[in-house]
Amino acid sequence: AAVLVLLAWDLPDDAAAGQSATTPAATTAPLSLASGVSADITVGISPNGVLVITIPSDVAGAYDEDVLVLSALALAEMELGVDHTSVTSILLQQR
Repeated sequence: AAVLVLLAWDLPDDAAAGQSATTPAATTAPLSLASGVSADITVGISPNGVLVITIPSDVAGAYDEDVLVLSALALAEMELGVDHTSVTSILLQQR
């Protein structure tokens, strides 16, 4: 199954709030890179299968999108019980 990655780095506050309202379950965890960059990422899943990944804007450029997506999928599976085959799309956003 193909997964669409939507890049929404500069969502207006009201758009981010609307997305959060449709994300019933979410979890936050630290993600550290070998380069020493570290930040808390928040991962949630909407009722229609959108995996929402939120990362602080001050470190967003330091993270590779593939690393973020794979880490978020693992976190969603471990902490939220999300089956990766139920993910219909992925939204990356900054806070």
